[in-house]
Parts: sequence; structure tokens; C-alpha cells
Amino acid sequence: MIEIAAYYLSRKRDFEPGGAEADWLAAERAIDIMIAERLFGRSMAPEARAEIIRNALVLQPD
Repeated sequence: MIEIAAYYLSRKRDFEPGGAEADWLAAERAIDIMIAERLFGRSMAPEARAEIIRNALVLQPD
């Protein structure tokens, strides 16, 4: 899933060299958000979802 999203991000910037890592990281973030939205559901307030996602990202080890 991430590789497909990264491909489309790269295509969006006309496959210019030097952006592969940024494309991959942006794709990871986008997929993570999509997964989180499905897990939390749409009924949860956007602020609550954002806080949970933000906290999850902060707690991830480097």
C-alpha cells in the first residue's frame, strides 16, 4: 500500500530525482491516517482523533 501511494506522490511531482525518501515518508503518514480514521470511526470528534494520532506518533521509537 505504501509503495503505491509513494509512486503516485512521485508521479505528482513528475518523478524529479531526489524526492523518493520524502515521497515514502509522506505515503506512510497518509496510510497511517487512513488506518487511524477507520479504527477510530467518523463518529469521534476530529480533535479527539487528531490528539490520538499525534500522541501515537510522538510515542513511536526512533
